[in-house]
Amino acid sequence: MAAPDPRLLKAFGETQPVLENRLATGVTLCMEKLKAFVETHREESIEDLSKQLSIEFAHLFRGIRKGRPPPCESVYTEEGTLYGKATVPVAREYQRFGLAMAGTYAKEPSNHIAVELFCMSHLASLEPQAWSLGEKVEAQELLNLVEQFLEKYILSWIQQLCQNIREWDRTGFYEAVADLVDALLRLDHKHITASSPHHNDPT
Repeated sequence: MAAPDPRLLKAFGETQPVLENRLATGVTLCMEKLKAFVETHREESIEDLSKQLSIEFAHLFRGIRKGRPPPCESVYTEEGTLYGKATVPVAREYQRFGLAMAGTYAKEPSNHIAVELFCMSHLASLEPQAWSLGEKVEAQELLNLVEQFLEKYILSWIQQLCQNIREWDRTGFYEAVADLVDALLRLDHKHITASSPHHNDPT
């Protein structure tokens, strides 16, 4: 997990999402907030803005000040412990999925939000591949895995994390990112549950 680099900030300034329905509209509004943030700082260089946000990133997520707990599941679902019991089952899930952490992800606790979102993203990327190959059973199993992982390891605490970021952020950028993550996860969950057979089965 790292602060945004200049390329990402530039992309936020240029993005023009077009989405429909209420939840998707929430995503669009979040993207517009990020675009507005970049435009507000247009007189600054993207590199300087990235440096400023790196400082705020450390303030929010690196435990520089008391009261800024790291974005890890066990901190929110247990008694504030960084390497709590929640690290064990989620690490086993990574092994079950054959997912090896490398680079930045390998440096974080297994229940860090960036690592958990990376795992969910990995599983979600496999599902359309299975559909394209005509492997319907595998595709549905992957969809079910994404749903289970999202509900068990992320949705149970992500809203509290996002709320803390909204309260602590001094720039407005990470507040908008928190809103975007929250909106995207709720949108994903809605789409996944709508596609899941056991949610659609009237019995």
